[in-house]
Amino acid sequence: MTVQIDATYSPEDNKLRLYASERLDEALYARVKAAGFKWAPKQDLFVAPGWSPEREDLCIELAGEITAEQTTVAERAEAKAARLEALAGKREREAYGYVAAAERISERFAFGQPILVGHHSERKARKDQEKMNNAMCRSVACFEAVDYWNYRASAVERHANQKTCRRTTLNRIKTLLADLRTYQRRINHGQFALARWQDIAALEDERQRHELIDGLSGAFAHDGHFAPELPVGDKRKSMWSALRDGDVTPDEALQITVDYWVKRNQSPYYFRWVSHLLNRLAYERAELGEVPRFEGALTPVIIQGFARAHGADKPKATKTGDGFMLVSNLPLPVHIGEGTELTLSDAEWRDLMQGLGYEVIITERAKSTKPSCPLINPTPEQAEKLQALWNADAAKGKYGRPNGVSTVTQAVYSRNSKGDYSPFNTIKLDQHGRRIWSNRDATPVCRVRTGGGRSCLHQAEAVVVIEDKPQKALPLDLTALLSEAQTQEAS
Repeated sequence: MTVQIDATYSPEDNKLRLYASERLDEALYARVKAAGFKWAPKQDLFVAPGWSPEREDLCIELAGEITAEQTTVAERAEAKAARLEALAGKREREAYGYVAAAERISERFAFGQPILVGHHSERKARKDQEKMNNAMCRSVACFEAVDYWNYRASAVERHANQKTCRRTTLNRIKTLLADLRTYQRRINHGQFALARWQDIAALEDERQRHELIDGLSGAFAHDGHFAPELPVGDKRKSMWSALRDGDVTPDEALQITVDYWVKRNQSPYYFRWVSHLLNRLAYERAELGEVPRFEGALTPVIIQGFARAHGADKPKATKTGDGFMLVSNLPLPVHIGEGTELTLSDAEWRDLMQGLGYEVIITERAKSTKPSCPLINPTPEQAEKLQALWNADAAKGKYGRPNGVSTVTQAVYSRNSKGDYSPFNTIKLDQHGRRIWSNRDATPVCRVRTGGGRSCLHQAEAVVVIEDKPQKALPLDLTALLSEAQTQEAS
């Protein structure tokens, strides 16, 4: 008799199920188990923990088609909870039965009759005592089992309710989007790797071509290697190792790698995963209701965020006449558009985002509670006064030396202001025009640029003026501060 097999899929839990009319033969059972299906005896079916192209192909091969699962998660949870509650009821009846048996046996000891040691009744009395103790222990174990199975039944119901709540659905959508980006990156990596190898193949200089083949065969990107492994004997080697050991020539390695990436990019495997994830996203979003159409001000940042969430490679959006143009380094995801560029009007971008279930969420930045401390580029006159104040402070020391104002361009300052040991840096000033080493010492009033020209440890810092940037006055009365410093020095 031929085995009749039906295959179903449930988008609620993303599981494939196989219903067989009779016991599977050993070979078919081994194939089903190897594909990840497990036997569920209470449901009388095989169930896979999740969808995959391989499992889908097996189901179509065995059943001819995959139909929708007729039972829902809630119905299966209800049936399982009923089974667990029935088991709890059975254990409860057993517990009361053991209690009744223990009470019947204990009647002979009801009036405090002790066990008569050496009497002919001692053996029977000790047997009854052992039976009574065993019955009470079993009743306690059964009552504990009742609590356990009732807890399991309530947990099944809670789990089923949790799977349908809004927060869990939103978390599933986040996970699906992350998976979608993962498979899209693998597609992008295949296209990028093929383009690199084809560029190398187009080179006419043999020496340069072989050098690039050797370098790229061992290269690794974030999403995988640039060259496949090569079977050598009963082992597998990386392409770089095969080249190093002389198993293949550079031109052979180039041809093998190009053929590999062409075959992989033409394979529908990753595209099937993307299609499946898009269908699951559509289902989960339908459970939440229709995604509202974004009616706010559309910006390039919003479009880039949308494209990045769906797996585009480094998307860049720019404003056009009545819409936006999206450009990516690699071809865009197939569900967004074809090629590396996509230009749509403002309304079309809104429709596309709503159609793919993308909800634009704009969050306002938290305002800082720290007091403002502006960076000021002082005028040359104020810079000279501030420098004179610092030189006066330096002269108070035994080895102090004065310094002068440094005037540089923004480009020079930017090149020399990065790192802990750079000649230029930015400092905070207090109300007396002196440097603040810690915010606990004083409240900062402003910041200025310093450095350039320091020749010894005890030399005063140099005020820096950016000559090609706007200049303005410092929020300090430098004339009064300098006069006060000179008065103190004279006294």
